[in-house]
Amino acid sequence: MKYIDCDTHPMLPDDGECLKPYLSQAMLHRFENRVLSPPSPFPSSRYSNLGGPLLRVDARPPQGGLPASSPEFMREHYLEKYEVLAALMLSIQGASVSIWTDPREATALASAFNDFFLEHWYGFDQRYRLAAVVAPQDPQGAAAEVRRLGSLDGVAAIWIPWIDTLLGNSFFYPIYEAAAEENLNIVVHPTGTEAMYQGAPTFAGGLPTSYSERWVDLMQFGQAHLSSLVFEGVLERFDNIRFAFTECGWTWLPAALWRMDTVWKAMRADTPWVVKPPSEYVRERVRFTTQPVDEPANQKVVLAQIAQMMHAKDVLMFSSDYPHWDGDDPERIIKELPSEIADAVFYENARDTYGDRVGVAAG
Repeated sequence: MKYIDCDTHPMLPDDGECLKPYLSQAMLHRFENRVLSPPSPFPSSRYSNLGGPLLRVDARPPQGGLPASSPEFMREHYLEKYEVLAALMLSIQGASVSIWTDPREATALASAFNDFFLEHWYGFDQRYRLAAVVAPQDPQGAAAEVRRLGSLDGVAAIWIPWIDTLLGNSFFYPIYEAAAEENLNIVVHPTGTEAMYQGAPTFAGGLPTSYSERWVDLMQFGQAHLSSLVFEGVLERFDNIRFAFTECGWTWLPAALWRMDTVWKAMRADTPWVVKPPSEYVRERVRFTTQPVDEPANQKVVLAQIAQMMHAKDVLMFSSDYPHWDGDDPERIIKELPSEIADAVFYENARDTYGDRVGVAAG
């Protein structure tokens, strides 16, 4: 089986010292005496009953450091073990720029994260491909970063971390315009900041009490951003960009598409710029990743039914979420999905979505 993994999370080997060579002297002065990226993905969590580490202990490099902080050990522990052809890197630490109060600092730090991972990970093994993070609170700065990275080897996509503005809003148009110019698709992914920091998105109805509740509710953001992109007309306006909804779940998709199509038919005057059924836009232009795979009773039968209803052969891509505790083993996932869609999910859809930017030949 050929694997392209659409969601892995490399970590910094230290508390941010490694980013300093990629910052200007002016920004270094601003960041002086500040920890740029704390040892855990975020400074603290309001969910004190987390109950355990977020990262797999067995992914910790022998020389020490955070799990997945060594490109060499991750290659041995994961890429070689499963013969992964390409691994899309999403830096969770880098995505925390979305909650920085100064947009100039956020943009500078995003660039530093991108340059670090391109040099030390893609430069070490070209199977590591970067979903470059941008600072969403600074659309013009983010657009400049997209254009700076557009022609660089190793950049496979652009990651726009969530903030408290839905992605269909015209606020993000400068980023989409730059992505369209550079032929870069957009990754959507939770950041770990949700419901914990000002400026981050919060949950419908209020704040969850426990981490477990929060984890279950994360799918709300996927649904909200998807309907925003559809009904605000982004998928019609920027017709050469695809959006990859990563770690947002996918078993909810059929019901969401049914409801969107029903509302669109009944209220065409409300969104006249949406010129075809939402489900068509989604099937053509939006992709989803496998992790997390829900586990209903009679899992194999039920997941096969959902996969058929959502056209998984066209829209679903494999992701492991390595090295998180709730990540998925590719050998297990392949047993749960229908065999007739395995090649599409584990390889073809990712290759079609990211093209030559994943460094894997077609076919």
